[in-house]
Amino acid sequence: GLRRVQDSRGYAVSYLRAVDEFAYYEDMVLDAFEAEGVPFELAAVPIIESGYKNVLQVVPKGYDRAYQAAGVWQFIPGTARAFGLTVSGGVDERMNPAAQTVAAARYFRKLYDQLGDWGLALAGYNQVQRRVQDAINRTGERDVFTLIEMGAINNYAIKVRVAADVLKDPELLTP
Repeated sequence: GLRRVQDSRGYAVSYLRAVDEFAYYEDMVLDAFEAEGVPFELAAVPIIESGYKNVLQVVPKGYDRAYQAAGVWQFIPGTARAFGLTVSGGVDERMNPAAQTVAAARYFRKLYDQLGDWGLALAGYNQVQRRVQDAINRTGERDVFTLIEMGAINNYAIKVRVAADVLKDPELLTP
């Protein structure tokens, strides 16, 4: 049922456990989001990405490590570096909860500034800004849910929307 969903990488994640984990990160997330003007709902992203666990994604044999995600926010190395995190020489700030949370807030703000909408910024977080902009240019649509319905982008924003509802009211999942 609703207690278990698939995250963006296909691993089962328990929403309720992730909401409990959020309590550990809540102050740093809210501070970083307030500093960048990011809406609270985007604090649900790690529910989908990592279950609010500070983990290094396992890369299957034969896959490029350049796309190995890490941390609560699941940054890949290139994106992490672009937002001020060190990922080299045995140092991986993607595993530093405070640093990665500030980087995530800055990334969301940049995506919003580029795309002009928080739903589109959320889609850009998962699918890169260029892919979302291409979908907008191709369809003429700027509503994230319409773009999903059209198949122009994936349904990541819907997953995060559901997670945000649960984050705001975990009682939604109680029998």
